[in-house]
Amino acid sequence: MNPRATYLAKGQEVNGHSVMQLRAAARLTLSTPHSCGSNEVYLTPESIGVPDESFRRALGEVQDLIDQKTPLLLTLSNCERKRAFLEKVRPCTPEECGELTATLVDGKLFLDEDYKPTGKSLAAYYLEMPMPYDSKRQAWRAEVFYVNSRALRYDYFVNAEDFASSRPVFEAKAYYPTGQLHHRYQNDRDGLRQGESLTYSRDGVIIQRENHLNNELDGWQTTYHDNGKIAESFKWRQGTLEDGEYLEYDENQRVIGRTSYKAGVWDGPALTYYPNGQLRSRVVFVRGKAQGFSPIYFENGALQLSRNVLNGKSDGWVVEYHPNGRTKRKESHQRGTQRSYALWNEQGIKTTEWQWDERKRKHGDFKQWHENGQLKRQETYKDGQLQGHVRTWAEDGKPRSSVQYQDNKLHGISQYWNSDGRLVEDCEYTEGVRQQGCLHM
Repeated sequence: MNPRATYLAKGQEVNGHSVMQLRAAARLTLSTPHSCGSNEVYLTPESIGVPDESFRRALGEVQDLIDQKTPLLLTLSNCERKRAFLEKVRPCTPEECGELTATLVDGKLFLDEDYKPTGKSLAAYYLEMPMPYDSKRQAWRAEVFYVNSRALRYDYFVNAEDFASSRPVFEAKAYYPTGQLHHRYQNDRDGLRQGESLTYSRDGVIIQRENHLNNELDGWQTTYHDNGKIAESFKWRQGTLEDGEYLEYDENQRVIGRTSYKAGVWDGPALTYYPNGQLRSRVVFVRGKAQGFSPIYFENGALQLSRNVLNGKSDGWVVEYHPNGRTKRKESHQRGTQRSYALWNEQGIKTTEWQWDERKRKHGDFKQWHENGQLKRQETYKDGQLQGHVRTWAEDGKPRSSVQYQDNKLHGISQYWNSDGRLVEDCEYTEGVRQQGCLHM
């Protein structure tokens, strides 16, 4: 569930037309489309009938049910095109959702993405039951298949007849849906990973090789490109990354990155390079956190981005440049909080200017310009709310609108002009409510 989603809805009428507004909502993504033709469902305080102050708690309750993988019965609103809103939600009863809750059906134990028993309709895989017993290994053979294709996914052994409480033991192989080997590794009798593990691409190329000792990485862990060349290697000892510098390579074995580790975290310079050897970026880490001047360069060596970092967060000015050397973006940061943002086009004309206070609320003038440098829009915020005039202009400088706000509500005179610069509407609002009729010219 995404608790910070938005959707477009009709708002107050302006010029006789309803203005589209961006409204906040929570969004659920279903595994299959609903009757409106989408798999997205929106939740708002209005849709589920709770006060704004109780909405967060209601979302928490729904999220808890989702985290527990509880099958839910949803009651949806009428369709608004493909959009539907959630009106009611509750756990299914066994009678209502028997197929969702049954894990063992027709000799198949259905499993989720983590290979835990789940309902048939929610399953990614299934395990043929009962599992055959191997008397030589004193273990049960588990063959796990993809639900959709019925192709073999995993072939391995477990140490208990009850699959849900068992652990993998001895050799194991995993496969892609095409049947190509994906992964192979070895566990001991106690279920601890031991020795070499290999991971393959869909084309059968080894893309990772690593070693374990008693379930911990121990020795070299190497990742490969699809052409079989080394991409990067790390050396481990009993689950801890050894101190030192590690290199990253491109498909042609040219060095494209250098990082240093100490006590398992980045410590020292971290450098990246272009294929021609030119420095691309530089960051210095101290005990796992980036510190100091951290530039990024174009392939020709020109500065692309300049910033200073304090404890892993931007501090001071962040300046990005166009390839022609002109400023593209400027941001100011104060102790990790962004306070301003501005953009320029390649001709050096400013196109955007925004500001925030120390609590990351909109504050001060927000401005946008046309590509020719003419001011396009200006609005003023205080403590995150619109205050005063919101004005817009056409590219030729003629006014298009002037609307007054107070505490984020229409308050005062609202005027609109046509493309010829002639006033066409004049309205007055008080705390968001239009007063009498508007004058139409």
